[in-house]
Amino acid sequence: MCGQVLVNLRNHILQVHTTIRPHVCSLCQKGFLNKAYLEIHIRTHTGERPFSCIVCGQRFTANWLMQYHLRRVHSVKDELHECHICGKNMSSAQSLLYHKRTHTGERPIACRVCNARFTRPSALNVHVRSHTGDYRHTCEICHKSFIDRSNLNSHRRTHFGEHPHICELCGTKFTRRSSLKKHIKGHTEPARTCTICSKEVHQDMKRHMRTHFKPHICDICGKGFSECSKLRRHQVNAHKTTGIAKA
Repeated sequence: MCGQVLVNLRNHILQVHTTIRPHVCSLCQKGFLNKAYLEIHIRTHTGERPFSCIVCGQRFTANWLMQYHLRRVHSVKDELHECHICGKNMSSAQSLLYHKRTHTGERPIACRVCNARFTRPSALNVHVRSHTGDYRHTCEICHKSFIDRSNLNSHRRTHFGEHPHICELCGTKFTRRSSLKKHIKGHTEPARTCTICSKEVHQDMKRHMRTHFKPHICDICGKGFSECSKLRRHQVNAHKTTGIAKA
């Protein structure tokens, strides 16, 4: 097409010679090939620079920009495996494989109990605890239990009023980074209308639809839940039960 000699021809064609840009910034209407590029671009509007140089502290909107800065300015070389989509560096080829699945949407690892799917085995191992009642991380303040430490740490912030994740567009504060990311979609992505309740939904529509169907019923108090894992958590925290929940 253009005669350039390239290492990655596919990426070059997609980025330079393909005109389709399905992911559009709602603030300036600029289009991008994938969501990862759009998220990096949005940071130029919000001022967010989450990647910091370990040598001089300069901050960047994308990990690959920070890595380029390290190599060019500080002559830092590494053996990390770089994602060609977002530029993030991983410590091993296996970690890079798992990471790429977050871009492609591939979730080949399935739970045998509820068929929930995951990108990596470690995520499945944590998820299985919700079926077995292994809520091993307990809040020392209210004694609520969680399947992993990250959820416990986020929960603790609700006791101390900590909301470290702040939306640069409207100032709304959150205890979890994941909650902030979902919130930002409300600014950057068009909402879809639920066919049942007519609510404008910015989050995953499949997740929202579960709020209308609660087939998993607690056999102790009769309360219904949209997911088996939520029923299991309810029984552990509310009724102090163990074992697999009855759906």
